[in-house]
Amino acid sequence: MYGDLCLENMYGSLCLGTMYGDLCLGAMYGDLCIGAMYGDLCLGAMYGDVCLGAMYGALCLGTMYGDLCPRDYVWRPMFSGLVVMTPSLRDSIP
Repeated sequence: MYGDLCLENMYGSLCLGTMYGDLCLGAMYGDLCIGAMYGDLCLGAMYGDVCLGAMYGALCLGTMYGDLCPRDYVWRPMFSGLVVMTPSLRDSIP
């Protein structure tokens, strides 16, 4: 979608290419995504399943809107080049 190679559609099966960035293998709203959705690396789905990477930056291990996420922590890059794991904003929402 807006990028390299897409096998299927944006809202379904398999996309191998980009959605505004890097590499995407899977669907934006389902299945498996390896690559970026506006950012770094995403392994999983934007709105479900498993996400290892970024939705709008940094690095997220889990999902943005659903299923698996270790306490919804995100990896945040520091100025020194180190990356630290910190709670996401969702932890502060009751």
